[in-house]
Amino acid sequence: MGKTVAIFAHFDVDAEVDPATMDVLRCLDEVCDEVDFITTSAVDFDKVTFPDSVKPVRRANVGYDFYSYKTGLALLIGRDDVDRVFLVNSSFLLLDHARFVASLNEMLRSAEQYNVVGATASYQMSWHLQSYLLLLSSKILKSNWFIEKEFIKRC
Repeated sequence: MGKTVAIFAHFDVDAEVDPATMDVLRCLDEVCDEVDFITTSAVDFDKVTFPDSVKPVRRANVGYDFYSYKTGLALLIGRDDVDRVFLVNSSFLLLDHARFVASLNEMLRSAEQYNVVGATASYQMSWHLQSYLLLLSSKILKSNWFIEKEFIKRC
């Protein structure tokens, strides 16, 4: 089985990685082989002690979280070693570390059956999965559509 990667979309007006974000990153570190921390803030990476799996990346502050996801997904194009990708942003608060890790593991189990797994569905305007926590399966990542960067072009 290939690697699990998380793409974490980050913004902080004060250019900080706050304790709540670090809690989420530590949970992702437990279940992912790699966490791509995509920030649009001027975070001083030398002053942050990230978990071992976290790779910080800075990008311009345009396009909201979806452009951070696009940036992270573009880094994965052509990587045959990646089977699952979490898309995560910093718009939620973690209350229970163990329960969140268990939920992430349940999402990984569900990805064996489903192409996309979301933590929360919404019916605002029309049915959709909330983008703060999604998991893309290997079927999506290895599809011709994804490999040909169509998903990246549409973000």
